Amino acid sequence: MERIERDAFLAHATLPTFKRKVEKAKEIIREALAIAPSYVAVSWGKDSVVMLHLVQSICPDILAVHWGCESQYDQDSYADVEINYLKKNPTNYQRDLSDGRDTWGLKYADSNPLCFLGLRKEENRHRLISILKYGVTHQYQSGDRQNLYRCCPIASFSWQDIWAYTAKYNLPYLQSYENDWRSRTSVFHDLENKDLTHNAGFRQGGIEKMHKYQRNKK
Repeated sequence: MERIERDAFLAHATLPTFKRKVEKAKEIIREALAIAPSYVAVSWGKDSVVMLHLVQSICPDILAVHWGCESQYDQDSYADVEINYLKKNPTNYQRDLSDGRDTWGLKYADSNPLCFLGLRKEENRHRLISILKYGVTHQYQSGDRQNLYRCCPIASFSWQDIWAYTAKYNLPYLQSYENDWRSRTSVFHDLENKDLTHNAGFRQGGIEKMHKYQRNKK
């Protein structure tokens, strides 16, 4: 992150609206932790890193679980983000690379029925509708996840809020963001084709947003 970019995001972190969102996220986390034993699903993307840091500010030893594939650590800087974050913010962490598909962690449901997810309304229309319909904390009523909970404490965070929080607390982030400051950089690994695939629906934001943000700050 260039100095001018970091300074812009640090300036954003001083805004009252940003501070209110952070406090609201912490309030949501406290309420969720009172519902049931919980864990954090962390992808090591920027959103989940921010969410994990927020949850740890309330519950430092929260269980954090990363699902993925071993080969993804050959792509981007997942290993560096994982190591650097946990070195500064140790917690009860598990890396599950069994199949890269069980993103809901049903195997952990018996002991930890509530899952914190780094979903944001800004990401796409589907998530906006889902969060507006079910709220930031939701108990599933049917299917494999029946009676389990999800909690999305950063649902109202904008991409600027995410980067402001990242800059303020000097959190690590994936190297790919240096090339594309998109709103969401999520990847999944195609186990059959051994090919890292970017979902087109995830391609929101981009460096043009960073440029627009910088222009608006001048």
